Amino acid sequence: MFLSSKPDEATIREFLSGLASAPLSYEPVGLCRMNPKGYNVDVHRVRIGTGESDLETAKQALDSFAGVRLGWADVFPEKPTAELGSNVVVIASHMGFWSLNGCRIVSRLPSDEDPRYGFCYGTLREHAEIGEELFSLELDPDDDGVWYEIRAVSRPGALIAKAGRSIARGLQKKFREDSARAMAAAVATATAG
Repeated sequence: MFLSSKPDEATIREFLSGLASAPLSYEPVGLCRMNPKGYNVDVHRVRIGTGESDLETAKQALDSFAGVRLGWADVFPEKPTAELGSNVVVIASHMGFWSLNGCRIVSRLPSDEDPRYGFCYGTLREHAEIGEELFSLELDPDDDGVWYEIRAVSRPGALIAKAGRSIARGLQKKFREDSARAMAAAVATATAG
């Protein structure tokens, strides 16, 4: 949903309630682990800390969606859950307008196939893009580094995203970079405190 002004809480809450029965905008679930034809695959990986303590702090930040609370982007509800099956609204301000984008948590890590910590959300039909985004953390046993990675598999969904594809791709890149900075800041703030 695209809006010409910042949406109020009532509008966002109504949008979120409409997501309860909304279907995913793609199939199959698990795109974030694939390289499907016709989709952009983007990976951004950055070291955000060192050791078990920083990993625990990063896990708390990840589960509270610190990597989505970027100033120009945010998440609703105020205290979202990253539990499997839960819905969230990603709110974004870009180029003079706002968008509300519906997402559902479609997988959690660790799993039998992947020992990292994190979650993946998939886009609902009420999202400008189509695909999945995986947010993960891992502790590198070789250097004790805490690594944050976003892996996005997406293609434009809404007409405006298709028409402004290069702008949308720039916003996606900005999101990944700002998300990494937000996660690093969350870890640094906890370490300094």
